[in-house]
Amino acid sequence: MLESGFPPDNESLSLAYEESKSFVTYIISKSGKEGILTVLNYMKQGEDVDSAILKALSIPLGELEKKWHRSLRQRVTWFTYISYHLYEILFSVAALMTIYAFIRVIMRKRAYRKEEEEEDRFYS
Repeated sequence: MLESGFPPDNESLSLAYEESKSFVTYIISKSGKEGILTVLNYMKQGEDVDSAILKALSIPLGELEKKWHRSLRQRVTWFTYISYHLYEILFSVAALMTIYAFIRVIMRKRAYRKEEEEEDRFYS
């Protein structure tokens, strides 16, 4: 995490901001806005991050980070799976669409033939 502060280079700085945003969003999703505001209040009163999180959320910072990382892995798993198998997924969807179109064409041909047979009977 960012215990030592934000990095000086732009690329790492952007990553650090995104990491911070993700962590704060996770805290809000688990304990609401009040939870993060309580943490910030304790820090405003001079508490360090570890004790502020422990007092406000009743969980040690290390444990909170582990849970956050777990939640990130679960989200990334689906994204990773879909992105890794995107070609196969698109191919399968295209194949199903082709089969559907083929069945529709066959059904239309049969309906057209049936109409022709009925017309032939009518005019005969």
